[in-house]
Amino acid sequence: MKIRVFKNEFLKQLSKNIVCCGKNKALPIFSNVFCNIQGNIMELKSSNSAIEITTKLQIENDSDESIQFCFQPNKLHALIQSIDCDVLDFKIEGNSLKLTYGRNKSTYSTMSVDDFPILKPQGEKIEVNIDEKFFQEIFVAKDFAEDKPIRPALGSVLIDFKESTLNFVGTDAHVLYKQSITIENDKDRQVLLGKENIACLKNIFNPSDIQTMSVYDNCVSFETEDCYCVLITNNAQYPKWQQIIPNDKSQYIQLEVKELVCSLNRLRTITPLNDTIVIEVSNENITLSASNEEENIKETMEFVKQSGETIRIGLNLKYLIQALNTLETRCCNLYYTEPNRAIVITEDDNMSENKERLCLVMPMTLND
Repeated sequence: MKIRVFKNEFLKQLSKNIVCCGKNKALPIFSNVFCNIQGNIMELKSSNSAIEITTKLQIENDSDESIQFCFQPNKLHALIQSIDCDVLDFKIEGNSLKLTYGRNKSTYSTMSVDDFPILKPQGEKIEVNIDEKFFQEIFVAKDFAEDKPIRPALGSVLIDFKESTLNFVGTDAHVLYKQSITIENDKDRQVLLGKENIACLKNIFNPSDIQTMSVYDNCVSFETEDCYCVLITNNAQYPKWQQIIPNDKSQYIQLEVKELVCSLNRLRTITPLNDTIVIEVSNENITLSASNEEENIKETMEFVKQSGETIRIGLNLKYLIQALNTLETRCCNLYYTEPNRAIVITEDDNMSENKERLCLVMPMTLND
């Protein structure tokens, strides 16, 4: 069998496969790429037991026969990058893959596909059409998941279907992010995607190209015209996040986001980012304060709106800034109840009728 491919297109698709290829060192088969040629379509598949990537490209083929084989991609990828030509000619003979470029030839060994694991989605599919903004919300939620979790669930993003609402939730038990999107759906399902696996998506996709997200019981897939990526879900038990969000929203203050973030950044000049700041709400204004052994800084802000009693509460500076940086509106609402209960931060006017963003920041104990 002889095939011809365009060099740049082949490199583009093979580069996506290399993202996860070889990262599972316990099983050598995962260092290979599975190649499936049928007619004028070449499919390349790689896996590391947590992620499976399938790419496809158009080729010229002199045979109607289909063929499948495995090959190690890294040396071939490096060689092709160094070749100064636009077209590559491959010839598959027995257990050899022969590459011709100009007057030069290289031969690579191929392997049987018998041991290559193919992921089989389980359960009923829930399919959602997505755009770039939708896709980016998964990455925002990822940033709120814990980096090195003691509990595996906290290193994951929860994708929660509840009838016509889809929630993306990320938390490290100190700060929580939730984005709710209204979709056409009548099924309930919860799946967890690991933070590290989600991070790999940026090396695989251009977010504007993604067309659909499909959710199964054991995996979640993202698809474009030439790439299909499957992430294995985490079976850990996610915290019951709805129970920690206060239902009482009678007490709140509304502030300008930009002014609030600027005030918090000025407090950072005298206190480490992970330190506690004090927020005092009076009937006239809000005071933010931070201190170290040598000095104390206070920032006073006027309300846009206010409803409720006075309160003095301690919050982690890093988590508060992280939550505020997700907001897209000019003003935000900070809902509070008691000094030992979490505050809830929402946008004062959601950017879209079918979306709702919420952040929750747990309080810190004040010594005085």
